[in-house]
Amino acid sequence: KSDMVSAGELKKILEDQRRMKTLVHQGLKDAPETAEFLNPQGGASGRERMAVYSGGYVARIQESLTETYEAVKHVMGEASFLGMAESYAEARSSTGYNLSDASSGLEVFFEKTDWKKNLPFLPDLTRLERLIAGSFHAFAGKSFDSSIVAGLDENGWNQLQFEFQPFVKIVRSEWPILDIWNARKTPLKEMNIPLIGRPQNVLIYRRDLEVYCKPMEKLEYEMLSALLEGKTLGEACESLAAMTNEELPVAKWFSFWSSNGLLSGDA
Repeated sequence: KSDMVSAGELKKILEDQRRMKTLVHQGLKDAPETAEFLNPQGGASGRERMAVYSGGYVARIQESLTETYEAVKHVMGEASFLGMAESYAEARSSTGYNLSDASSGLEVFFEKTDWKKNLPFLPDLTRLERLIAGSFHAFAGKSFDSSIVAGLDENGWNQLQFEFQPFVKIVRSEWPILDIWNARKTPLKEMNIPLIGRPQNVLIYRRDLEVYCKPMEKLEYEMLSALLEGKTLGEACESLAAMTNEELPVAKWFSFWSSNGLLSGDA
C-alpha cells in the first residue's frame, strides 16, 4: 500500500506533466521563475535544465521539416525557413511521440498564417513534398498479375476495380508546383518560373528506392482520382465522358500504370 499513489498526488503529477509539455513546446518565456517542477540540480537552475529540452524540441522540428521540405526551404530561403519552423513548433499541438511525423500539419499552418502572402503556392508545394516523402516510405503491396485482365470483353473491363500500390499519390494545384520542385537545386536568382495560369496535376510513384513525379493532363488525373476512390473503370469512364468528347486513351494510361508497377493485387 505504501507504493500506491493517492488521487491528489496523481492529479499533481498529471498537472506537472502538462506544464512540462507546454514548456517544451512553447519555451520558457512564460514560465514562473520558481516552480516545483523546475527544481535545480547539479549546479544548474531548473530553467537552464528545462531550456535543453525546449531548445532541443524546436531544433528537432526544424530538422524534421528540413528533411522533408527541400523545395519549400529553397524558395523561402534558409533564414525565413528556420524562423517559420520555430513559429510552427510553437503553434503545433503534439498528438504523437514521433517527431519524424512533425511536419504533417505544415500545409494547414501555411493556409492559416501569413507565410504564403508572397509565396501563395506554399501550401500546395508543401503537400507535394509531403506526398513524395509518404511515397518513399510506403510499403509495396502484392504485384499486379496482368494475366487477370487478358481476354476480357468490354463488359469485363467496365467492371474492373483497380487496386494501386500504397506509394501511388496524386496532387493537383493551380500553381506549377512540379516545376518549382524540379528547380529546388537551382539558385534562386536563376529561377524564372511563370506562376499565373499554370496549374499542374502530379502523379507520384516509386520504383525501387527512387520516387518519380510525372505531370498529368486533367483527364488522366480525373481517371486516376476516380479509380483511387474505388470506382470501376466503367464508372470512371462515364464520369470523364461528361467532361469531354475526346476518345479517352485508357489503354495508354493502363499500359503506363502496369509497366511502372503502379497497380497492385487483383483487378
